[in-house]
Amino acid sequence: MGTWGIDIFQDDLAVDVRDEYLEIIRTGLSTNEATKTIIERFQDELGDPEEFNVFWISLAATQVEHQLSTLVKEKALDIIQSGDDLERWMADPRLYNERQNILKQLMNKLL
Repeated sequence: MGTWGIDIFQDDLAVDVRDEYLEIIRTGLSTNEATKTIIERFQDELGDPEEFNVFWISLAATQVEHQLSTLVKEKALDIIQSGDDLERWMADPRLYNERQNILKQLMNKLL
C-alpha cells in the first residue's frame, strides 16, 4: 500500500476503491448492488485493519458525492468516531491533527 499524504485520496488503495466504484456505477448498478460488488472485489484488503479503514473511508468519501449507502455511512462513521484511522498518524502530531480535521470534514458531510 502506498500513502503519500494525509488526504483521503492520497493513498493507492483509496484511489483504487474510488475508481473501481465509479466504474461499477457507470455500468448502471444501483448503489446497493455497486456497494456489494466493491466489497466483494476488495475482500482481501478488508482483512487488514489499516486497509479496512482506508477502504470504508474512501468508499464513503466517494459515495457522499453521489449516493451514500447506509452500510458505508455507518462503517465510515464508526471508524472516524473510534479514531482507529488516526493511529498511523500518531508519530507526527501535525499530520495527526491535519488528518483528524479531514476526517471531521468527511463526518460532517456524512451526517
